[in-house]
Amino acid sequence: MCFPGIDVAAGLAQVGGRRPLYLRVLKLFHDNQGRNFAREFAVAQAANDWEAQMRYSRTLKGVADTVGAFDLEESAADLLLAAERKDAARCADLLPNVIERLEYVVNGLSTLDDVIAPQL
Repeated sequence: MCFPGIDVAAGLAQVGGRRPLYLRVLKLFHDNQGRNFAREFAVAQAANDWEAQMRYSRTLKGVADTVGAFDLEESAADLLLAAERKDAARCADLLPNVIERLEYVVNGLSTLDDVIAPQL
């Protein structure tokens, strides 16, 4: 099992080596963060809603760490710090990189359903 942008061994360790649980977490990450983060963060930016920006970046950071997507986790951490400082210009500068890394990881999970199906 190999997914681009993800350290699978580290992710498995985060969930105590339980492969079915890890696959479920990856699926939730793909379906929730992958589909919603960019849009939700952009809406929060447009509304100047710093609490939402912090919440979305904190969630992305935490889940990326859990699944072993450490480059994405690092980018989300930088975005979180900028949101905590209410630095709109820095958030705007960082967001494209966060989205690029998120898309890389999410696209790498395109074979996830093929890995999960035999487990059912």
